[in-house]
Amino acid sequence: MKKTLFLRDVAEISAGYPFRVGLSDDPGGKIRVVQMRDVSPAMGVNWASTVRVQHEANMESYFLRHDDILFVMRGGNYYGTLLANPPDLSLAALHFFRVHRTATAGRCPLTRPTAGWVEHNRRGTFFSK
Repeated sequence: MKKTLFLRDVAEISAGYPFRVGLSDDPGGKIRVVQMRDVSPAMGVNWASTVRVQHEANMESYFLRHDDILFVMRGGNYYGTLLANPPDLSLAALHFFRVHRTATAGRCPLTRPTAGWVEHNRRGTFFSK
């Protein structure tokens, strides 16, 4: 018998960190920030191109962890990238959604039919004139 699992049952879903001002690189900053330009569907995150910022209050809950998935959903770009051992003290900007598997989730891989459904339905709707 198949059991339906919802993503909320096995993972925490959150948006990226909401910076109050525009980002500028601070070479003395300890926090790495992943922005849209740092991520590609084929290569994942280019950590060398991320900017650094100073620590702000309440950033801790936004820090990226091993096995998090970052989703880009902006304009016509819809893709995700798995983070395998991201640098300590790194976070994603607000344009990302972060999915973090909860401790009770165990293994719950996407199946091929599910991945196919996502690919098919991500394209949106076409209305002809």
